[in-house]
Amino acid sequence: MQKSLNLVLIITFFVSISTMAQPTELVEIKRVKIPEELFLGGFFEIDIQDERILISDNSLNQVVLFTGKEWKVLDPEECHPGFKFYPWKAEFGDNDEIFITNSGIWGFRFKKNGDCVGAVQEKSIMPEQFDYGKDIVGFSKDFIKYDIRSWDKKGEEKGIAFSVENEFPNAEYRFTGGGIFEADNIIYFTKAFEPVIYSFNRKTKKLVSKGFNSDIFNPISVDISKDFDASKLPKEIGKIIKNNSVVYNAYQLNKNSGVVLFNQHVDKKSVTFGLIFKLSDLSVKKTLVFETLPDFISNNEFVFIERENDGYEDEVIELVFRRVKRN
Repeated sequence: MQKSLNLVLIITFFVSISTMAQPTELVEIKRVKIPEELFLGGFFEIDIQDERILISDNSLNQVVLFTGKEWKVLDPEECHPGFKFYPWKAEFGDNDEIFITNSGIWGFRFKKNGDCVGAVQEKSIMPEQFDYGKDIVGFSKDFIKYDIRSWDKKGEEKGIAFSVENEFPNAEYRFTGGGIFEADNIIYFTKAFEPVIYSFNRKTKKLVSKGFNSDIFNPISVDISKDFDASKLPKEIGKIIKNNSVVYNAYQLNKNSGVVLFNQHVDKKSVTFGLIFKLSDLSVKKTLVFETLPDFISNNEFVFIERENDGYEDEVIELVFRRVKRN
C-alpha cells in the first residue's frame, strides 16, 4: 500500500512539473559581443553594473572588465607581484570598487577603471559566494551549518551575521549552491537543497525565514555518506540531485523583488525555475520557467551567455540580455 502511495505521489509531482514547464516568453533587448582577441575558457561568471561588465574566467585564471568604453584584463601583478592568480569570482561594489575572490590570497581590490588597489587581509576565510555592496557579505560552511559573514572592503572580517544549520550536512558541505545578496541593509540568503528564503536585517538583527511552493520543488530526502573516496563524489552528488531540486543562485531583480533560481532534475532532463519574491515579506508572487539557466539577473534583465564555434579560435561569445514579455 505504501509503495502504491509513493508511486502516486511521484507521478503527481512529475505531472505537475511537466504542466508548469512551459517556458516563459522572453524578448531580446540587446547583445554584447566579447572581442575575439579576449580568448575565454569554458567556465566563467559575470557581474553587470550599469554599462560595466565583469567576467571571471575560472578556466584561464583571468578577470576581464568592460568599462562601458573599452575592455581590459585586470592584473593584480601591478600592485601585488610575485604570486599566481587563481580568481574565483569578481563583483562590482556600491563604492565604485571591484572585489575579486581568489584561491591563495583570498581577495583583491581594483578601482572601477581596472587599476589595481591591493590585496585584502590574508587571515580571513574566503566566502563561497558573496555580494559586494558598501561592504562584503558572503557565506562559508562546514558539516554543521552555513555561516553568513561580513567584511569591510579591505577584507577585515566584521563577524558572523547569522548561521543556519544543515539538515543534510554532508551534501550541503560538498555541493556548491545557494545564493546571497543584500538590499537596503537586509541580507537575503538561500541554501542549495532547501525550499526556504532567509532574510536578516543588519540593523534590527531580526532573522526571518519563509518556505516557498513545494509543489514544484522536490527537496532531497537522504544525505550522502561522510566517509567515501573523493573520486566517488560526482557519483554521490548525482544520486542526490537525480529527480530532486537544487538552488543555484539568488539575485535582486529590482528594488522591490528578488528571484531564486533552481533546477528540477528529472532523469537526464532538467527544468529551471525562477521564483520572483517580494523583498518585504519573502512571499512568491510569480514563477518563471527557463529553457536554460540564466547566467546573471539584474534590473529585470536576464542575461545568457551564447557561444558559437565552441573550441575554435574564431569562436563568437555574446552576452544576450532579455526581459519577460509583457502580455
